[in-house]
Amino acid sequence: MIIAVPTSENKGLTSTVYGHFGSAPFYMLYNTDSGALEIMDNTAKEHAHGQCTPATELSEKNVGAVVCGGMGFRAINNLRGMGIKVYLAETAGSVDDIIAQWKSDGLREISDQDACGEHHGCH
Repeated sequence: MIIAVPTSENKGLTSTVYGHFGSAPFYMLYNTDSGALEIMDNTAKEHAHGQCTPATELSEKNVGAVVCGGMGFRAINNLRGMGIKVYLAETAGSVDDIIAQWKSDGLREISDQDACGEHHGCH
């Protein structure tokens, strides 16, 4: 499975997890089967609320799960509708930390109540 983690920087597995899905500068795409890492630039990081497009790009990359610190309700539903599971990164850290939590089943799926409203309350 390919896991996408929004990050604030392009430092591979040591990149810091970003606080919000749509405005993240980068997405680290980690393949849990092969260990391969692909870095995707977020070309839509500057967007109006609810107008981000990374979900479509991630779907085209066969991403099966997204792990992030915050996400709006519309993005959660868009990803779910594409068959992509969404998990909450409840502690700040690196992509390496997220992968370790994934491997130990230490992540929980994001709920509708976890959704950010108007880009507030989740950073």
